[in-house]
Amino acid sequence: MKRRTLLKTLGLIGLGSSLPNSLFSKESPSTNRHFIGLGGAGTNFLAHANLKGLKGKYTSINVQIRSEYESKINWIPFKLLQISKGKTQSGFDRNLSWENFTNSELVKENFLNQDNYVLVAGIGGLTGTFLIRTLLKELLDADISFKAIVFLPFHFERANEQQNIHEFVGKYTDVSAVNFINLEQYKKNLGHLSISEFFDKIHEEICYEL
Repeated sequence: MKRRTLLKTLGLIGLGSSLPNSLFSKESPSTNRHFIGLGGAGTNFLAHANLKGLKGKYTSINVQIRSEYESKINWIPFKLLQISKGKTQSGFDRNLSWENFTNSELVKENFLNQDNYVLVAGIGGLTGTFLIRTLLKELLDADISFKAIVFLPFHFERANEQQNIHEFVGKYTDVSAVNFINLEQYKKNLGHLSISEFFDKIHEEICYEL
């Protein structure tokens, strides 16, 4: 399936290092690189990358964005149209589709261009999980070039999603375009740092590889 088929699918016709050694393989910087942060974890990385001066376009697809980023990062508000009271929503819910979220068409428009996509997301929550789960399949099926960085949660997080996370990792562990960042592994060397310092170190390492 090529790009046009993907656009039909999306309904858009007319519109100590823990990083994998293969991460981006020291590719030359590209002016048409497009960093897309999916959910909170992805958006936090965008803010760090922008501060470090990584060249490219920046798009955050998230429920909200901090005001200091709005002038630097294109933000697409993306949230459930209806939230069930008393029910915890999961991005792994097979019943979720684009139609359940606001601004889905704006999200899909990002993939009309011939950009070098760099997707960044955390897995386990709602927004980032739904988006990375859905987009990976669509982009691979359409044979569109991209790179994805996916943060895996700490062991104490998302306890009820561990089986889904394990299955997701198993599905994409051999896909060279997808790189998983295991926070639990980082904790062994950086666990003494504050949470902000902890993520700054990880983001710094990823930016260096980019």
